[in-house]
Amino acid sequence: MVTKHVSRMDQLIEDIFDALPASSYEDIASRVSGRKRFTTSVAMVNNALAHLRANAAAYGWTVPHVIRGASEDNRYIALLVDRDGHYELDQNSEARGHITNGAAGTLQQVATMMENERFAIRVAATHTRSINARAKLNDLADDFAYIARKAAAAVRELDAA
Repeated sequence: MVTKHVSRMDQLIEDIFDALPASSYEDIASRVSGRKRFTTSVAMVNNALAHLRANAAAYGWTVPHVIRGASEDNRYIALLVDRDGHYELDQNSEARGHITNGAAGTLQQVATMMENERFAIRVAATHTRSINARAKLNDLADDFAYIARKAAAAVRELDAA
């Protein structure tokens, strides 16, 4: 008989699945800690969710990103994933809303970060003596501006849906 070793990360991810749906990382950590002999911190939940999201197909499920700063009930949900990495979503309108809000929040964060970085790169270009280096920085700034515009447009589309 061959037994499979279950790592602490695998066990924590399994425990998180059992703790969902939840409203916050604190809520997840509290629920997991309440069922174990050791304390699970918010940082441990954060690391486990990052690992889970990067390996969703292997685990067979994931937790979609949620809108930042909100305090909606049960916004962290388990979303089943098949072995090919495709998401399976039922017709749960609450879950669909949390996923849409998470996507919009992530896109808004990307748009803001790209726009801020675009500005910083443009400033850096003005302080660069090399014409070639300045041109490369300005091209990169243009790329960041494009990504910011596309992300902002996607947010508008999600908000209109």
